[in-house]
Amino acid sequence: DVLDLRAASAWRESCVIADTTMSQSLNLRYSAALHRFVDNASSFRSVLRLTSSIISGSTALHILDVDRSPSWVASDLDVYTPSHATQQVVGYLCNAEDYEIVEDVDPQAYYLHPGGFRKVYHLRRDDVEIDVIQSTTGSALHPLPYFWGTHVMNYLSADSFCVAYPELTLDGKGLFNPIQLIDLQYPTPRTLHNVDKYSERGFDFRVRPTAWAEDPLAMCDT
Repeated sequence: DVLDLRAASAWRESCVIADTTMSQSLNLRYSAALHRFVDNASSFRSVLRLTSSIISGSTALHILDVDRSPSWVASDLDVYTPSHATQQVVGYLCNAEDYEIVEDVDPQAYYLHPGGFRKVYHLRRDDVEIDVIQSTTGSALHPLPYFWGTHVMNYLSADSFCVAYPELTLDGKGLFNPIQLIDLQYPTPRTLHNVDKYSERGFDFRVRPTAWAEDPLAMCDT
């Protein structure tokens, strides 16, 4: 069995052999996930490295959240690029991996506050899909704080990973992003669709972190 990230991180600090073993295990897990979408995972990771692009969204979560990942499969691959590197990544996928651009869309059609996104390119090869998301800045990380929930605020670069909210995410919990709520209270229809999807994948959502500890029966009735 694969250790979850918390156990793996603790174990790899125990000695050089543990560190090497866990690095190799995570590397194999990463490459195996990429092989669902690209034929040459090593070359694709080189493109990520050269362009400072990252993988985020459901595929990144599936790789990093070991406990829940056996029960579901990510439907597509989300690649986030710096504003100046998008065409290089799209060009690689089209020329080297035989993807075709299905459409390019304005993020306003998808997000309530898409301040971090400039354009989304939908690519398809047979029944496999990749979205290449262009940041509005020179950082591929810039869009992440605009995501609708904390559980997907994770990423993998070519050689590293980050889980922004490790305790919540690895416990199967997510907080709504206030900027993606209508009047800071109500999820949009698109968000509700995503809530249903990730609830089926074992995640639970709240508006604030203290909500999980609150006892609904401990309320004044005056």
